[in-house]
Amino acid sequence: MRQITIRFLCCLILCLAGYTSYIFLNPASVFGADTESPVDTAPKVDHILLEVSNLDASIAFYRDFLGLRLKSRSHDFVVFESDNVGIFLWSARWDWEKPRSNGERQGLGMYPHFSVNDAATVVERAREAGYRIVQEPRKYEWGTEAFIADPDGYTWAFVSPPK
Repeated sequence: MRQITIRFLCCLILCLAGYTSYIFLNPASVFGADTESPVDTAPKVDHILLEVSNLDASIAFYRDFLGLRLKSRSHDFVVFESDNVGIFLWSARWDWEKPRSNGERQGLGMYPHFSVNDAATVVERAREAGYRIVQEPRKYEWGTEAFIADPDGYTWAFVSPPK
């Protein structure tokens, strides 16, 4: 069981780090060929829910800057559509969460990746719009990667194929 957990965690870390070629479509490749998978098929990501402090500022980032489609909005909840996964924003707190302390930063620990045609162009547009550039574009064998923070400090990676 420990070996299964280590394999799964390694795959999860690689996926979150943007190494999408490590996403396994067959759960047996993660859990081991001799081990039953806990699900019949690998689950798909339905949406990512982000807690935000200011819905209007976040809408400016996700709709106006990134171009995601605004599907719905209520008092404290917004639903965006991307081509393959939803991005939901919420300005409230879960009842099971402890209150956030003053100055505690949001947006730590998860780095979702957007696939774009040219990461360097996205960074220049973000700079002109006043968004914080976390990491300037870096070129790798597999392409270019850059990181930009939204108004709440959630860091998004933008990757483009090699030129």
